Amino acid sequence: TNQHGQKLVYRRHFIEFMSMFDGVNYPIAHDFPAEAIHRITPDDVVTFLNVKAYGVAVPRRHDKPTLARSHKLQFYKTALSSFMLDGRRWDVDLKIGNPTKSKAVNDVIKRIKEFENNGNEGGNTRGNGGLKIGQMPTTGSVKTAA
Repeated sequence: TNQHGQKLVYRRHFIEFMSMFDGVNYPIAHDFPAEAIHRITPDDVVTFLNVKAYGVAVPRRHDKPTLARSHKLQFYKTALSSFMLDGRRWDVDLKIGNPTKSKAVNDVIKRIKEFENNGNEGGNTRGNGGLKIGQMPTTGSVKTAA
């Protein structure tokens, strides 16, 4: 993919994330103010990746990542990271930095990679992981699957 094409793909995933994060169907050309980007936390990214892989915000211990493989989640992480305004690793104490560069986000991908390495089939790499606009819960309102 050429550089322009890659940026467009990254933008589509970022718009999808922000649309779910805010519960608004943003157009592809929407520009987000810095404040909107700065309020993204690792928990928000973890929720997005969980829904993409498992179909739920907080998977149960026995849930399997049937919707996306680890390399697809790494791609989503890279796409979101390209729009973060701070390139530093996430500082848990100060709550600043790039939320995609946090241990929590890396642990989601690591957990799915371990699942795949144990001879399990991960999810497909097509589709949107079953997400709909407005489905992503905001921090503090994440619900677990029953």
